[in-house]
Amino acid sequence: MARAELVLARPAHLALKALPLRPDDPLQALANALGDVRPDLGEKVDVCLDLIPLTPARIRHLARETAKSEGTVGRALVEAAGEIVGEFAPTARGARRPAVRAVAPVPNKFATDEPVFAVQLLIRCRSEIPGRAEAHLRSVIGAFDVYRGDNYWRARGPRVLGWHFGADTVLIRRLFDRRFDTGLAKPRSRSYVTASEVAALLKPPSGRCLSPVIARSRGWVMPAPREIPRYKPGAGLVRLGYVTDLNGEDRLVGVPVRELLFSARFGKAGFGKTEEALAQAIEIARLGGGVWFLDPHADGWKRAKPYLSDPELRNRLWEINLDVRGRDKRLPGWNPLSMQGFSEEDIEDRVDAVVTSFATALGWGDSAPRAKSILTKACEALCYLAMRLPAECAPTIFQIPTLLDDDSWRDEVLRVLKPSIRRYWTDSFTKLAPDATTVVTNIINRLRTSPTLSAFLGSSVTTYNVRRAMDTGKIVFVCTTGTGETNKLITSFMIYDLFRAGRSRADTPVDQRRRCDAFVDELAAVDGASRGYLAAILEQLRKYRVALHAMNQMPDRLAPETRRALLQNQSLLMTSAAAIDGARTVAREYGGLVQPATITELEQFHHVVTVTLGGQRTTPFKIRGLHVDDEFADYFHPEWNDDVDRCLDRNLTRRPIGEVLDELEDLDARILHALRGNQPTPRSRRGRPPSRGSGAGVELPAPESTVE
Repeated sequence: MARAELVLARPAHLALKALPLRPDDPLQALANALGDVRPDLGEKVDVCLDLIPLTPARIRHLARETAKSEGTVGRALVEAAGEIVGEFAPTARGARRPAVRAVAPVPNKFATDEPVFAVQLLIRCRSEIPGRAEAHLRSVIGAFDVYRGDNYWRARGPRVLGWHFGADTVLIRRLFDRRFDTGLAKPRSRSYVTASEVAALLKPPSGRCLSPVIARSRGWVMPAPREIPRYKPGAGLVRLGYVTDLNGEDRLVGVPVRELLFSARFGKAGFGKTEEALAQAIEIARLGGGVWFLDPHADGWKRAKPYLSDPELRNRLWEINLDVRGRDKRLPGWNPLSMQGFSEEDIEDRVDAVVTSFATALGWGDSAPRAKSILTKACEALCYLAMRLPAECAPTIFQIPTLLDDDSWRDEVLRVLKPSIRRYWTDSFTKLAPDATTVVTNIINRLRTSPTLSAFLGSSVTTYNVRRAMDTGKIVFVCTTGTGETNKLITSFMIYDLFRAGRSRADTPVDQRRRCDAFVDELAAVDGASRGYLAAILEQLRKYRVALHAMNQMPDRLAPETRRALLQNQSLLMTSAAAIDGARTVAREYGGLVQPATITELEQFHHVVTVTLGGQRTTPFKIRGLHVDDEFADYFHPEWNDDVDRCLDRNLTRRPIGEVLDELEDLDARILHALRGNQPTPRSRRGRPPSRGSGAGVELPAPESTVE
């Protein structure tokens, strides 16, 4: 261990060098001196600065003493000597006698309005390696040379015959350690400094102090507003995170569910934005609210499943996991062309949902009018066909290639359709080039190569209905297949179906619309597939009580219309650490109250957030994010997963993939068999055919050529 006490080397009224705080940080030299300290080797350097303020009377006394000892008598003698020398100094004839120079005033730093302190400056260095403590001590003492001006710091103690008798002397070190450890301050005589002299030592290092040994504050964010309510179960709040009060106490705060409309969460991967959203989704679900969670990688569902396995929650659980493999795995069915529960007036909406999903996922826009026309007429024909068939034989999107490419199958199907629909296929479709249909059939054939997607979209009977999930408060987790064009298509189907289902709630009185919170992870990938419908959800679905909560790494990756709609309508804006470009975008939304550099330096699982309370947006504040494991530890029951799986099979009537694929293989033939087995009678003998089908035995309209 090496010790030193620094004192002023010259009389106290002489000032140390005034160090400006800009452009360089005065602590840079001290930071450099500490750069070689190795805590892993047991090394430690402590610099203790003790200040005892002097009373105004004491300061005036020091000023008078300085003026008396250095001013009156000495100044008079110097001035008199100057006059005598000037009187007898030889001068040339006619030349003017040189003027006597005024004596510079003696500096007196006590003649000031600043606070003055008695100072004690102690340094102690420790190391397990002999000699390194002394080396660190010399480096630190050298760092104080930046204060050398009219006065400077020196190590206290005399030097005799090359030996320094200072704080490390055997007889003195015990008293030094006692002062160091207890904080006992015994400033030496003449060790007086003003506030401006030690201002640099009274502040933390700034951003201009470039050294790896600096403990960074990671930026400054305003404390949490007092109106942020403390979280209490049953108070209508959703957990938000932990804030630190001014007294240093951490408390869990929440946001009212009624004011959590839309939220935007940005930040690096692995820094807690998805974990935060997942915790809030679990809370909303446990409070009885409806949840729809689009999880592209299925990780969120695996995390949430053990916390939603309570017997009272199982009947509300839906899982659509499109990332499973194997013929024995079970999936629900979703047939976008199914007409179960719909009438002829709904065909237009059903066709538009399919065509729009294809067009947005494939980026057709206005550049592929023929492809959209072919797909529209195909979906229309299949929807009319579905109304005239038993539910278990309803056509799916995989009958579109059959309708377009198989002439004999198409001819038999057209026999049961209305003349207005048949006219397109007999007059216009036959005039198209042979390869005109490939742009439509290519993507469907690619979907058909995926057994999982084929089983999900190839079931004639629909068991997944997002409108029913909204109205009954279901807890729905949708796990798509990751990346690729087929994933974009299925995601586009899902997003547009959510939008359409929300809009369809116009038939329900406002006070009877049940709230549904939709969470979308990896928004950039989803936004690329939805092509504008996320913006439409943000702009239109609030009145239908559908709230969207979006998570993405970078706001600049989103489509401009989606980003504008999200930032315009958000009631909760949250960011974790982000790259500088993304940090600038979010910082602008904070109104300049948080600097982009502060956002880039956030620690893992810490966020800067602003929320809406009482209709007013709060100032940004920092929170420590939620962890599902900590918040819901009492509800963790992985041993119930098998029971949950059986309940999921029952809730969605999930069937093995292999069974659905076997049915899909002969669905074309079964459709023709159903048509041939129900040959119609002449129209004059049976009256008008029904407008919709509900099972076997439905009469089919006669072909136009047989009508009398």
